[in-house]
Amino acid sequence: MDADLVALSHVSTGASQIREAINQSKAMVGKDQLLSGARADVAISSSLELDQTYLDAVKGQVSTVISPPDALYPAGDLDYIPDSTAFLNNQRVLIPDQTLSESVSGVLTTYEGFLGNLTDFDARQLARGTTAVITRQRPDQVRHILLLVERDSASNMDVKDLNDRLSAINNSWSTPAPLTELEQLASTKASDGTEIEREPLPVSSTDPYRINEQELATASKTVSTTQNMVSIYNEPAKIAGSTLRLTEVATSSAWRQGKFMVVIDDVGCRNKIIGNMLRTLPSSTINLIDSSAHLPVRVSNDTSQPAKVTIHLRPSRSLLRSKGDTTAVIPANSQTTVMVPVNAVGSGDIDVKVSMKNALGQPVGSSSTVHMRVRANWESWFTWGLGSVFSVLMVAGIVRTVHRGRRVVISEG
Repeated sequence: MDADLVALSHVSTGASQIREAINQSKAMVGKDQLLSGARADVAISSSLELDQTYLDAVKGQVSTVISPPDALYPAGDLDYIPDSTAFLNNQRVLIPDQTLSESVSGVLTTYEGFLGNLTDFDARQLARGTTAVITRQRPDQVRHILLLVERDSASNMDVKDLNDRLSAINNSWSTPAPLTELEQLASTKASDGTEIEREPLPVSSTDPYRINEQELATASKTVSTTQNMVSIYNEPAKIAGSTLRLTEVATSSAWRQGKFMVVIDDVGCRNKIIGNMLRTLPSSTINLIDSSAHLPVRVSNDTSQPAKVTIHLRPSRSLLRSKGDTTAVIPANSQTTVMVPVNAVGSGDIDVKVSMKNALGQPVGSSSTVHMRVRANWESWFTWGLGSVFSVLMVAGIVRTVHRGRRVVISEG
C-alpha cells in the first residue's frame, strides 16, 4: 500500500509520515518476493497537479518523482513532444505522455473529458498509432517518452491484454526501454544543460481529492481511541484488527477522492462494537443502610481475551463517596461481580455512574448507571435501637424474676 505523498506533504505532520511511509515501502520490497524488482525510491504522484511543496517534501527521500501527465508543460511552443524528463531544484522528475499512457490503459479522453473505455484491439491500435505520430514529429531524433499505466486500469486488466498492448509499441519505429534509461537521460541532460525549460511550478496547489489536515486529525484521533480501548487486553492487536492502521490506509493513494472518510467512519463504527463487548451491567435499585459497604458491580466481557480494568464510580450527589477505584481482571467470555468499597455520608436517593478505565486512566468499554437509596448509619442506629430494646427487656425480666422469688413465711407463736 503506497502512501499519498502529495497529501502528506501538505499537512503539518507530513515530513515524519513521508519518511515512515518510504521506509516501510523499502522494507516491504526487501522482504516480499512478490515485489521483486519494485522501486521504493520512485514516487508516483497521485494528484492531478504538481507543486513545489511536494517536491521539497520528498527531496532526499526518493531518487525520482513521476509527475502527473498534465504537469510541467514546456515554457515555449514546440512542434514535437520532447523527452519526458525534467530536473527541478536538484530533483529528477519524469513526465508521462498522457495520450500514450491512456491508450495502453484502455481509456479514451479528449479535452472535453472521458469518452469511454477501449477494447483490447482499439487500445493496441491507438498505442501503435500514437508512437507513430510521435516518431514522425522528429524522425531523425531519438526521444524517450514515459508510459505510465494507472493503478486502477492495471488492476482491472487481464495480464495477457496488458502484454499485448505493450507489444504493440515494440515495432520498427519505437522500442520499449527500462525506467533506469530515462532516469539516466534526465541526469545527463541536467548536467550538460540540454534540458528544455519548463513552466514554473506553483508553490502549492489545490487538490480537493487529497486528505486535509482536519480529516487526518480525525483519523489519528480514531486510532488513538482504538489503542486506548484495546490496551486492557493481553493481545490488543487481535482485538483491534486492521483498525490500528487507519492513518496508513486513509493516507494511501488507493483511498483518494474522499474514499478515506468512508474508512474513517467504518473504523469509528468498529470502535463502538469493540466498546460494547466490554460493559458494566445495569442492576435494580440498591439500598445502602450503613456508612461503610461494598457496591456490587457486574461486568460482562464478550471478547476472547481477559480484560484488566479499573472500576470508577461517579455519584450524582455527595451522599456517597468511593474509597478509591478498584482494579479487576474480567475473564474472557464471562460475567464477573466486582465489589467496590464505598462510604455513605448522608441519606437520600442518588444515581451512580459506573465506568471503566485502562491503566492510563482513559475510559474503556460501556458504562451504566445504578440507582441507590442511601441511608447512612441506619444499620448502626437500628442495631443500637434493637440492642437497647433487648437490654430493657433483659433488665425488666431480671427485676420481675427477683420480685417473683421465694417468699419468706412467718409462723405464728
